[in-house]
Amino acid sequence: MKKFVEFIMVICLVLAFSVIPAEAKDLSKRVGLGYNSQIETIGVEYFQIDGPSIKYGISPDIGIQGILGFSNYSNGVEFSVLVLGGKFFYNIIKEENMNFYAGGGLGIISLSNAADETGIFVCGYVGEEFFFSGLPNLGFSAEMGLVIESMDDLGSYVGTYGGFLEIGINYYF
Repeated sequence: MKKFVEFIMVICLVLAFSVIPAEAKDLSKRVGLGYNSQIETIGVEYFQIDGPSIKYGISPDIGIQGILGFSNYSNGVEFSVLVLGGKFFYNIIKEENMNFYAGGGLGIISLSNAADETGIFVCGYVGEEFFFSGLPNLGFSAEMGLVIESMDDLGSYVGTYGGFLEIGINYYF
């Protein structure tokens, strides 16, 4: 049933985006404040870290982003995750409806549980950011890529990330 609901949501979004005009934006020298759910960490198990983000367009083609995320979990054992990460991106294709980009990121992970863990993650990704014509300063993005993570005692992990609900939303000033 869950897969069916996700399928219907995807169809609705595709139909909605196909009838609403959008345009590519030059984001150079602009600051975007918003939300990002595109950082993931594995640690003991899979965590999607949501948090505030800040983006800055260095030039029409190059930008950077900082993300801070944290989560507290209680599943018989309590623990928390804190992630501080940075990303850079390069706009490969600028189309009428979106900017298509590639980039990489680096971050620090802190996992607090019975044995505190720290580690790092590195990611490489491709993504897109689009703007609706009626909302010229509000950007919606989605990404997918590869993540490599290394924790003190938990070892390392290499895997892919991306998905339907892993989005970023930023308002540009």
